[in-house]
Amino acid sequence: MIINDRYAEARVVCKKYPQGILIKAGIILATIVLALIGITFGSGLMGTVFMACGFGIFFLYFALWKYTKVEYEYLFLAGEFSVDKIYGAASRKQAINVIFSQAELVAATDSDRIAAYRNNPNYKIMDFSSGDPSRRRYSMIANAKDQSVHLILEPTTEMLELFHLSSPSKVFLEPEDAELIRNAAHL
Repeated sequence: MIINDRYAEARVVCKKYPQGILIKAGIILATIVLALIGITFGSGLMGTVFMACGFGIFFLYFALWKYTKVEYEYLFLAGEFSVDKIYGAASRKQAINVIFSQAELVAATDSDRIAAYRNNPNYKIMDFSSGDPSRRRYSMIANAKDQSVHLILEPTTEMLELFHLSSPSKVFLEPEDAELIRNAAHL
């Protein structure tokens, strides 16, 4: 099997938190209250200030809204792993690019192999997972841009298989993932 000809990609949607919904509702409520106070004061200076503040908060909300919906797109191709951040389904920015040969380790985030890296101040933790604790998460310990990083990911089974094929000595699969990969190979 030629690994360089294969690629895997995955998209992870970040979990929406109740706090975000409360913040949105608060901003809309503040806009309405400020606008009503502005209308109450009439066309005077105070009315204009309250109306301007209300509309300013409203427009600020829409300017920042795209940052409340974040997705991550993983791509593993030709020995490189990259993560793009997608804001509001419109704006894309590359978050990190790792040459896989420079990765030290890939293992389940809650495994003993990752324990030494969890609170290590020499490694910058970058969480590119959905934030849903029920989902399977893996950690990649690597060097990227002259910096040691601890990436938290939710790779697909296909991506894990390519990681393992690329560097079996660095990739430690959970038993259920190894079983899935073995079963897929026999099909």
